[in-house]
Amino acid sequence: MKTKALYSIFFAACIYFLSGCNGNKQSNEDKATENNTSGKSMNDTMNMDHSGHNMGSSEDSSMNLMAVMSKSMQAMKDVHMSGDPDHDFASMMIEHHTGAIEMCDIELKSGKDESIKSLAGKMKLAQTKDLNQLQAFTESHKAEGTHDHEKMAKDPFSMKMMKNMEAMDSKMKNMKMEGDVDKDFATMMIDHHKDGMEMAKAEIAYGKNKEMKSLAQKMIQDQQKDISELQNLLSKK
Repeated sequence: MKTKALYSIFFAACIYFLSGCNGNKQSNEDKATENNTSGKSMNDTMNMDHSGHNMGSSEDSSMNLMAVMSKSMQAMKDVHMSGDPDHDFASMMIEHHTGAIEMCDIELKSGKDESIKSLAGKMKLAQTKDLNQLQAFTESHKAEGTHDHEKMAKDPFSMKMMKNMEAMDSKMKNMKMEGDVDKDFATMMIDHHKDGMEMAKAEIAYGKNKEMKSLAQKMIQDQQKDISELQNLLSKK
């Protein structure tokens, strides 16, 4: 499927995924675009199972990967920053890891490449373990930030997070999809991991809590290993 066609499905998929609406009427223009690109109705394209994942073609699954990444991005933007780098890092990384786990679920369900699916399974286990630790930390650690928006605007950690989010947005806008769920998962996860590593580096530089700084270092090591394996698998496809 051509890139233009894939993007047409992507935008329709994201609207459906993020709004949570079912059965909305399509405009004549939407119907014409859909007929020209995939020959499927919206319900066919977004035929979700109970977990929210697409049960359709590889191209549809690739669009679901983009929808999950978009949802994860919005969730990170919605995190209420406290001015406490450890608490804010944990809160944002919870959303980041949640997105990665959902992407792994899509690859495990719809992927064809057994090597990439196997790696996705390992990544899901590792990130679920990290996620549990992050959630436990935010529940037990009282944020110690200033909550002063003027001071936070000049805070180096907050500024670093803002730059990271801007970079993620730029990547999302320029990301190319091939319609092959295995390739698209690997490519997107490489970028997703790189973004997570930048967040972890900011925690190491500005955080104060030993537990979070140690976890951030572990994340960098784990995700760099994943990136190397994903790049190696992509080179063989």
